[in-house]
Amino acid sequence: MRVPKLLRVACVLLMAGAGLAQQAPARAAAPSEEGEDHRFAQLMKAIDDLMWHLKLSDIAEVDKVRYTSRPPRRVPNPTAQGAHNPLIIPAYTFIPKKLDRSRKHPLIVLVHGGCTRISPPARPTSCAS
Repeated sequence: MRVPKLLRVACVLLMAGAGLAQQAPARAAAPSEEGEDHRFAQLMKAIDDLMWHLKLSDIAEVDKVRYTSRPPRRVPNPTAQGAHNPLIIPAYTFIPKKLDRSRKHPLIVLVHGGCTRISPPARPTSCAS
């Protein structure tokens, strides 16, 4: 059985991360619950990204991109932290592998909002965190 290259890379990264986590010096206090939740959310997102690639690798090229807007024209509080920062929107692109690139094709955009963070029942989280 041939193991996809992306799956091998993911396994190596997960093992390397586990090894680095074990080498960290012992702390007097336990890490905060918020820090653990953030790391857990990052791990779940990385797994979700990998699953998109693995499930669609036979039929489409999957890429993760970030669209950046211009800074806001008017800022209610110009001295606030990050007041003039642009809006950054993460997105996935799915391009069919059998697409005839010599012709024009329609673009399908699926826009959604709300909480997209899915957690197992043992670790309840809210969209606000």
